[in-house]
Amino acid sequence: MRHSSIYGVFVCTVALFAAVLGDAVVEGISNANILWHGEYTDRSSLDLLPVFLLAVAALMLTQGLSLLAQARETGVSTRALIVSTSRALMPREISRLLPAIFALQILVLFSMETTEQIVVYGHALGGALWLGGPVAMSLLTHALFAVAAAFSISHVVSALGNALTRIVKGIFARFVVRARSVIVLAPERVFCALALIVTTALVERGPPLSVALS
Repeated sequence: MRHSSIYGVFVCTVALFAAVLGDAVVEGISNANILWHGEYTDRSSLDLLPVFLLAVAALMLTQGLSLLAQARETGVSTRALIVSTSRALMPREISRLLPAIFALQILVLFSMETTEQIVVYGHALGGALWLGGPVAMSLLTHALFAVAAAFSISHVVSALGNALTRIVKGIFARFVVRARSVIVLAPERVFCALALIVTTALVERGPPLSVALS
């Protein structure tokens, strides 16, 4: 199975989640003046919910469509695809994807904040306001969220895959047991039905002709 599609979906999903969560934390700290003071935000969080919903949709829809497409192309079982997906997101592979995740995360952050400013104020506010805080602290916080989101989401994907595998195996096992019971019981039921028919016919027949003449 090709892992490139899994990696692409994973990078996009993590970048979206990390951008939303990191932006919420950094802007929250800035607005509350907890660790630093100054005007670092546009005082709006209008962009968080739409991007979060987009992240959830990306995680659910793209992964599902990828699994179905791979199943049609390769004929591999769904269980094998789930196991392959889980193995593809190993810690070593996730570490290699972190630079791409962080780069896309910053691009998403810039896009969502700039779009929000245009919607709320009618124009982009410019400068580094889209970072939501001091440049160094904002980038460091977003980098930490990129790492945390990457390993957390990979764990969730693996856990859900294993759970789905157990469910599918349980359903398949019950189906096999029921199918075997039907196959075993079917000849016995046919034999019992034939015996009942023969017995009923003998009971309903009249006495033999020799008995009737005597």
